[in-house]
Amino acid sequence: MRLLGILGIWLAKVLSGKGAAAGLLILCVWLEGRKLERQGRDRDRELAQGAKALVKKNLAWVLAAAMGVSTLVSYGLLRFFGYRHSGLLALGMLMLGAGITAVRLHRAEKNADTEE
Repeated sequence: MRLLGILGIWLAKVLSGKGAAAGLLILCVWLEGRKLERQGRDRDRELAQGAKALVKKNLAWVLAAAMGVSTLVSYGLLRFFGYRHSGLLALGMLMLGAGITAVRLHRAEKNADTEE
């Protein structure tokens, strides 16, 4: 039963991390659009060309912030449900998630290099 609870908390961690990442990416694109508006450039053209570069430039910061938010959520849930060593469990979930993300990013970079 405890293992099922940890799996449920892991699912909540993943979903909160994805939600935080999506929200931060939307915020980055919105802020870039506001900056371009103030500079008087053609917003649609610049934003369409720069959105991909903007996401690539800020991806590491967005992922780190999203992992932090999701780790805090998982820690809170672990504490709420009475798990002992909830800090260590949350830290372990963070490390596992960071490792999986690093492998996925590395594979995506390798695939992008072979396509070019």
